This record gives sequence, structure tokens and C-alpha cells, in this order.
Amino acid sequence: MKNFLKENWFKLMTGTSMLVFSFAFLMYAVSPSYANYTKEEMPSKSDYALVPLNKDGSINIKISEEQLEKLTSKPMDKIGSKYFIGCGSGIWYTTNSDPKWSHHWTKVD
Repeated sequence: MKNFLKENWFKLMTGTSMLVFSFAFLMYAVSPSYANYTKEEMPSKSDYALVPLNKDGSINIKISEEQLEKLTSKPMDKIGSKYFIGCGSGIWYTTNSDPKWSHHWTKVD
């Protein structure tokens, strides 16, 4: 044991100081984050933007064509060499290089 301490004292001291530093930093980082709620500190309602509601509770939004394109799902997805399409009767796939002209669709079980 004496031989181990004699050869590795620097590593032990470095590791111990790193451990102490990590705990000190954790306490420093966490200590300011506590709840201090009083009724006087409530944010005013003017800080929030009000969104007008329709009669049914929905809202109107304006989006660009690019945003609409990102929101709409693709009718066909390619995974590996297979093209997948979903319809009312299930999911179908083909391995044809041009799926628009493929007549060989297989249903996914």
C-alpha cells in the first residue's frame, strides 16, 4: 500500500481535487435556482400576446407555401430500395425504379 501511494500520490490528489471542484461547481450552479413566488411578482397579462379565437375555439394562422410544403406529408416514402405508399386498405410497397408506373405493389402484412 505504501508503494502504491508513493507512486500514485499525484493521481490521487488530482482526482480528489477534481471531485471537490465538481461538487463545488454543482452547488454554485444549482443554488440560484429556487422558487420565490409571491403574488406581487406575478407577470402582468400585458406580457402575453392574445390570440383571437373563432367561435368554435380554433385560431387562424398564415403560413407561406414553403411552410405548408414542410407540414404536408409525402404520399410516398423511399426506404432503402423500396417505395412505400399508404392508402385506406393498408400500406403497400414496390421495388420498381419508377414507382409511378409500377403495377407490382405488394401489401405489407
